[in-house]
Amino acid sequence: MDGWSGAGTRITRLAVADAQPHFRVGVQLAARGTGRLEPVAEAADVETLLGVVNTTRASVVVVGTNVPVAPGAARSHGLGAAVAVRRRFPSAAVVVVSETPREAELFDALRFGTAAYVGRAMEAPDLGAILVQVADGRYVFDAAVLGRRPTEAAPVAPPRVPVGRERDADDGLGARDLEVLSLVARGRSNRAIGEALEVSGQ
Repeated sequence: MDGWSGAGTRITRLAVADAQPHFRVGVQLAARGTGRLEPVAEAADVETLLGVVNTTRASVVVVGTNVPVAPGAARSHGLGAAVAVRRRFPSAAVVVVSETPREAELFDALRFGTAAYVGRAMEAPDLGAILVQVADGRYVFDAAVLGRRPTEAAPVAPPRVPVGRERDADDGLGARDLEVLSLVARGRSNRAIGEALEVSGQ
């Protein structure tokens, strides 16, 4: 469970999974620097990640899109690692860090119920700020992928919607997809977001 510091500030437990050890270290340093998050576990593959989240009960989980499917595996899992965490631990807030951010992956990350989608090219203070926003129950997505400025959404709970297929790398976002992202950015209700997601998945 998350706890409280002596100053009355809520401390959120964080786990991180990525194929690159130095990136895992960087995320943990960024998290500690906020004074709001406590790194409690790290992993280099999906199986280990699910185990440490179960053991530590981390409520914020940072997942790279290069996380392999199993220990020692060379093939990355894309959004699969994030989806696995969402399925096993639906109350956890998942932050996806993409090696090559793109529109279709951003929308799929949102559709899978992740709390944030960002690229790897960011400074530690910026990542720390995003982690705090997620810990506070906000959606954050890198709108620069859409040619816009980064966008923060008002606090809302992740929508409970069925998990669909991952899109191909060449797939683009349609008008309905952009509308869903707009709804999240404006902090619209779970019902409105869920309805839009359901329609876009048809």
